[in-house]
Amino acid sequence: MTNNSFYVDVSPEMQLYKILQRQSYGVGTALAEFVDNSIQSFVDKQKAIKSIDGPDASLKILITIDSKSRQIVIEDNASGINRRDFQRAIRMGGDESFRHPSGSLSAYGIGMKSSAIWFSNTWSIETSALNSKEKLMTTFDLDKLLVSGSTEIEVRTDTEEDKKHYTRIIINNCLRDLEKKEEYFKDDVLPYLLETFFKFRDVSIDIVYDGLTLRTEKAYLTTPSPLNFPVVDKEGAPTSDESVVWRKTIDLNYAGRNVKGFIMIMDKGGYHSPGVRLLRNRRVIVGTQGGGRQNKPEVLFKTSNKYAAQRFYGEISLNEFPVNFTKTNFDEDLNGLYRMLQTELSGIQSETAENYIQQAEYFRQRKSRKAPQPVPQVKKRSKPVSPLPPKPTIENQIPFSNELDEMLSQLESKKMQRLYRSLCRISLVEHPVLAYVGAWTLLESLATYMGKDSTMDFAGFYNAKINEFIKKRTERGQYKVPIRDIHLKGNITKHSATYDVIDAGQLVSDFRSIERFLIYCAGQAVSINS
Repeated sequence: MTNNSFYVDVSPEMQLYKILQRQSYGVGTALAEFVDNSIQSFVDKQKAIKSIDGPDASLKILITIDSKSRQIVIEDNASGINRRDFQRAIRMGGDESFRHPSGSLSAYGIGMKSSAIWFSNTWSIETSALNSKEKLMTTFDLDKLLVSGSTEIEVRTDTEEDKKHYTRIIINNCLRDLEKKEEYFKDDVLPYLLETFFKFRDVSIDIVYDGLTLRTEKAYLTTPSPLNFPVVDKEGAPTSDESVVWRKTIDLNYAGRNVKGFIMIMDKGGYHSPGVRLLRNRRVIVGTQGGGRQNKPEVLFKTSNKYAAQRFYGEISLNEFPVNFTKTNFDEDLNGLYRMLQTELSGIQSETAENYIQQAEYFRQRKSRKAPQPVPQVKKRSKPVSPLPPKPTIENQIPFSNELDEMLSQLESKKMQRLYRSLCRISLVEHPVLAYVGAWTLLESLATYMGKDSTMDFAGFYNAKINEFIKKRTERGQYKVPIRDIHLKGNITKHSATYDVIDAGQLVSDFRSIERFLIYCAGQAVSINS
């Protein structure tokens, strides 16, 4: 090893790093911060990399998880970090005089550091920059830094092969629960990462969990086909023979900023579609099936027809809009933008423009596409009437949210997580009473973790929290009504000798409606009890 080490300053105040461990990350969103850095490193030096590795060179990101040893390794073949940039890369906030370009995936200069410290107090980095012939290595150990009072860490160096360029981050003693079933990483984390970066075509992301390379079929990675069909009336029947391709280009200006992309009515809709994806510099911020971060805002579609919203898909670039620190949402209320898009989709600004909202609401796949049938002639012998079609399958369990489960797992006591998992396994048909009592207990316990007074009912407590969570008064009802209903039915079921719940199927819709709010509340509970 060459004797050419140096030191970097990792201040600010070390105790501030502890605060970062309370950030509202999930495993997927925290890992996305590392992927951000890898992709930006590759994009910035793509020409130089291809001059060395060939014109077909691509970025490969490998995330290896060892649940038993509580270790995560993230490695890439991007351009690496050189000596000049190492201080900025490793220090929280970096150089105040440095600003990331407007087209960069980086926003605040804290992503990699905050997500690394969210995972663990101890992590290390090995990197070799393009054409540097040098390997840089350092270890960040928060506990040792707090004990010593130091704000500097040593960076060791060694020689490296001429054409090597990479970064490898090793997270040890992970604070987060990695011993989940591999299905969580296959069906939630991997799809979320693939969808978040699906616009970057020269990038591959792989996860190896306990030696098994994960593959998923749940990632929504292709742009669907638009509906190609005539305008239909209220009955779903075509109004003419002229087909319309239901894909609308969006090119607007909102508050002095460009809004570009498209929104379409899909040829084949579905509950699991991501909705309208909102992107910043090609990275999806909102609108992924993976991680349960679909974006189907009611204020945009302006329809009570739940099937209509399931038919829409869009990709809207908001490159000039600010994002929050975890890059999980935009840092402003977008209802005004949604109303502008709703006006565009409704076609009310032009007599010749198609009404996308109306078409999605009226169109029915089977009914609209069905060809007219001739009137049958009466026969002497009539055939038996065909039986009625089977009733649609009714969901029998409360839908499980991986993101809510992840947030509850961060509470010191595992009681809330166990209660939530048990509740999602109860048959709503066979055990409706148990389901409502369990739902009541979950909301009551979560409110208590958040500081609810024992003399106050949780419906009133949550009303105040909903007012904080949703600024627009007209949109608060979709959260308040389900919670009030659960409180009323759960309470009376517990205390009444005569009242009986016959059907708990409403809990499916109720928990879907309040999922985002419960995740918000769980995050507050984690912060309060940390």
